[in-house]
Amino acid sequence: MICGNEFMEEYPNLSYKIGPLKNSKVTAYIEGGSKELLITTFNNFFAPVEADIEIDIEIDSKISGMSFADEEGIVLGYSSVM
Repeated sequence: MICGNEFMEEYPNLSYKIGPLKNSKVTAYIEGGSKELLITTFNNFFAPVEADIEIDIEIDSKISGMSFADEEGIVLGYSSVM
């Protein structure tokens, strides 16, 4: 039922929790990473097109901390935890 000129349409929200990561890096799961294709393919086959998708990547609490080494991909908020 529509009242007036506007209506709200509810879209499904999907939340994926990945982790805690032990053998891979956070940068593999974000845009441009090596695991992005896996997440995109999963969404194309199993998620509704209109769904809002939220991905929560958890890191292992044993390896979390501030690390600014050159060989590691630094992602603020993911690989640098205070």
